[in-house]
Amino acid sequence: MLLFPRRSSSRRTPSSNATETTSAGYAFLFSDPAGEQKAAAKILLGDEVDKFIYSGVELGRLLIQIVLVGGLAFGATKLFATPGRER
Repeated sequence: MLLFPRRSSSRRTPSSNATETTSAGYAFLFSDPAGEQKAAAKILLGDEVDKFIYSGVELGRLLIQIVLVGGLAFGATKLFATPGRER
C-alpha cells in the first residue's frame, strides 16, 4: 500500500489556466506516471513543463486505506488473541 499508492496526473492548460486531473492507477512510489506526457510536452514548453504537467499521490485515499487496514489488523489481533495469555 505504501510502496504502490494510488497516483493521479494533472495537466494545466497554459492559455485558459484550467486543470484536468486523471487517475493514473497504482504505481511505484518513486515513479512518475506523467513522465511520457512530460517528455512529449517538453518539445513545446521547454524547461517549464513541470509547471503544466505533474503527478502526485492521492493522499486522501491512502489515508483511508491505512486507517481501514490498521483497524482491521488491530481488530484481528484482538479477535484471535489467545485468552488468558498475558505479557
